[in-house]
Amino acid sequence: MREVDIKFDFDLLKEISYEFSQINTFIKENYDSILRFFDNLLKNRYVDEIHEVILRDKTYFEIKHENRSFN
Repeated sequence: MREVDIKFDFDLLKEISYEFSQINTFIKENYDSILRFFDNLLKNRYVDEIHEVILRDKTYFEIKHENRSFN
């Protein structure tokens, strides 16, 4: 996997996180990709300040999809 260093402000990251949490998908690849986004943000020590917001959004996304069966 290739990585790029990009700078975002916290407000933008919170906005992206919220928008991703609202996605309702039936496509496994999309679901996995969004979860990876949340997991990578949660691992990033530079965004500790907004950790609770990201975790809230990830939890909401997971709950929304918990009974979903992906084909």
